[in-house]
Amino acid sequence: RRCVQETATEFDEVPVRHNEDHLNESLAKICPYKVNMQTLDSPHTKTLLLFQAYFSGLPLPIRDFVTDTKLTLDGCVRIVQSLIDLSAERGFLSTTILSLIHISEPTRQAEISYAVFC
Repeated sequence: RRCVQETATEFDEVPVRHNEDHLNESLAKICPYKVNMQTLDSPHTKTLLLFQAYFSGLPLPIRDFVTDTKLTLDGCVRIVQSLIDLSAERGFLSTTILSLIHISEPTRQAEISYAVFC
């Protein structure tokens, strides 16, 4: 099973700067969910790390990561909106609303949820 952030093109352009894989490694060590340590230079891996840091209230190693977090959260809005549109088109809107509540609740409470990531 793959996480949405692993395949969503919204996260293809998240910048991974020179030597930032070392910062991603440090962040990965304190995040609650494991990432593939072989892909620390991937924008998708960095996105997962930024989500975890945001929802867990973890400190970010540099200021650029704050900007990158805002970029990834904006991508989430587009993905959730697409899911709503697709579900409405297929007649699953009531199911979608319940799922969105499940996803949005941890966001409002700044708590991590496996459902947010996968």
